[in-house]
Amino acid sequence: MENLVICVLSQLIDLEDPFNPEACNDHFYCPECIVEFVKDNLAKNVTSMNCREPGCCGVLDPEYCRPILPSEIYDRWGKALCEDVIMGSEKSTCSYFQCPFADCSVLLIHDVQDQNDEINQSQCPNCKRIVCTKCKVPWHNNFDCDQFQRLRY
Repeated sequence: MENLVICVLSQLIDLEDPFNPEACNDHFYCPECIVEFVKDNLAKNVTSMNCREPGCCGVLDPEYCRPILPSEIYDRWGKALCEDVIMGSEKSTCSYFQCPFADCSVLLIHDVQDQNDEINQSQCPNCKRIVCTKCKVPWHNNFDCDQFQRLRY
């Protein structure tokens, strides 16, 4: 009984198995409490999480919590963080699209700071093929984007 302590959430835990948020040395939780905390936050669409103790600068992130998280919760958190980045792009100067080549389809980012910029040709860093960042299709030789769009429809 000497190795047991009560966690911040009043759970009895073994001192050899406590979990404390990264950069937090003062607050200890049982792993089950943290898993539930993460699940509850994800259900509320909250992806940025800190120590449960108000005013504490301890941080929870997926990689740090990975050892205690079930894989489905870890995956859901990672997916939610990716969605936050993409959805937040509406306010940013970036446009996101998938490489148009079916055997590649990686997510590409196009910085659109200058709308008058006529550089629409870019190389996919994954498959190394050329894409049109304006039309979001494989590069169309001998046609500008307006001409290409008229050809498509």
